[in-house]
Amino acid sequence: MADITYRANLKSTYYPMLSELLGRTVIVRGQDQNAVPNVTTKEDFDASAGIPQILYAHNVIPTTEGFRSVTYTEYAAAQFPAGSAPSRVFTIRDGAGNTAHLVMTASGALFTMDTGTSSWDTPIGAPTPTDIASTRITTAFISGVTYIYFSNYGCYSLDITTNTLTPVTLTGLDPTEITGILAHRGYLLAHSDTELSWSSTIDPTDFTPSEETGAGGGAIEGLLGTVVKVQELFGGFVIFSTGGAISVVSSDNINYPFTLSPLPGAGGLIDPDFVTADPGTGSIYAYTTSGLQAVSIRQATLVFPEVTDFISGSRFEDFDENFLTFSFTETNGAPIRKRLSLVSNRYILLSYGVSSLTHCLYYDISLKLWGKLRLTHADVFELEIYQPGLQETQKKSIAFLSDTGRITVLNSDIDEDRSGVVVLGRYQYVRSRLLQLQQVEIENLKSTHTVDVYDLPSLNGKTFLPALNGYLVETADQSRKYNFHNTALNHAILLKGSFNAVTLVLNFNVAGSR
Repeated sequence: MADITYRANLKSTYYPMLSELLGRTVIVRGQDQNAVPNVTTKEDFDASAGIPQILYAHNVIPTTEGFRSVTYTEYAAAQFPAGSAPSRVFTIRDGAGNTAHLVMTASGALFTMDTGTSSWDTPIGAPTPTDIASTRITTAFISGVTYIYFSNYGCYSLDITTNTLTPVTLTGLDPTEITGILAHRGYLLAHSDTELSWSSTIDPTDFTPSEETGAGGGAIEGLLGTVVKVQELFGGFVIFSTGGAISVVSSDNINYPFTLSPLPGAGGLIDPDFVTADPGTGSIYAYTTSGLQAVSIRQATLVFPEVTDFISGSRFEDFDENFLTFSFTETNGAPIRKRLSLVSNRYILLSYGVSSLTHCLYYDISLKLWGKLRLTHADVFELEIYQPGLQETQKKSIAFLSDTGRITVLNSDIDEDRSGVVVLGRYQYVRSRLLQLQQVEIENLKSTHTVDVYDLPSLNGKTFLPALNGYLVETADQSRKYNFHNTALNHAILLKGSFNAVTLVLNFNVAGSR
């Protein structure tokens, strides 16, 4: 049969969390009923069901045109003792526009890093590490000051210019009862496991109840369980508890400044790290007992059910770049460790692993496409102005903190030599025939980039045979051709190295019946 030339799909919105969950795909659908008009919904997944697409990827992100491998650029060298298990990275601001990052290790040691610098320093006046080792940090920015609260211990403020921590007394509160703080509409708010207090409108550190100053508080009405996290967002704030969530909006009444009501659809929260922190957005994301949810001040809506099913399971996969084989990790019933972040109001980053965070699902909200990153880290955070003059480059603000304090920044620059893996397929022309792969052509490969192209064939349609390396036969301007001569029921194409794939063209012929 004559050769057939086929341009592969690089823009599917569906991304399998496990490659084994993507069913057999075919180029000519024939009698397939993946999506039935008037029966199934007109979602993007229905449109792409059954089409060969991404099976697996790591260190690969989506682009407007296709997908691209990435690397990581070191911003700060390792400076913490090994195994420090740092907390989330918190951004501290002052009224003069200065910013710094703050992190606490599991032993209670505090470190700060001024924006524009790349070294961690120990702040002067920090609490004794053993006193705060088991606490959680929350912060609140109000009236030009960022207040830092160590749960059930006390409140501090940081002078960024002198790197000095100063204790702050919150009058009218018992610091051993308070578990967190936040700021909203000119109030400093503090909460315990079951109560919420708000400050004076004159002095944000004065919580002594008074009709004159407006300070007050009380039990949280409608609370289910105990408070886990309170997060501000556009229009109000949400009190997440172990049994649900409470929506809080301003009442414009100085005696009763906030109106509380149960948040429809919200599940309970187990860990404060399961909520993204970005008060300027109209919705935040949370992994609750109901699954991954987009939370607004009015309701909580389930999103990405495939991610919920994956991250609530006990199995995830990896790909060995040396042996070119898939491997699977079983948690033996233990929950997958996870942490949720949002960067630049555009990228949702869901880190996961077993004993440590080793992988990260990457979702571009604008493109509505998934990618995946692989590196061991303790936190993902937004690193402001890591490279002067490039503040508007959002991807360059995605930073990863390791246990040792090392910071690396996601780098997708085309000119950089990168290292990613993507497996595309499974390619079969029609279901009743074998397929003989002849050639693969890839565009947008720079001459300085190193990339290997392999065929992962399968004789039964599911199990991969050993990978076959393509033979480079032609190198043109940003285009390469690799020859194969391999017959199988279906094929998957593996790219490993530096690539910016916008076009993938297969040349093949249909072989005999299986």
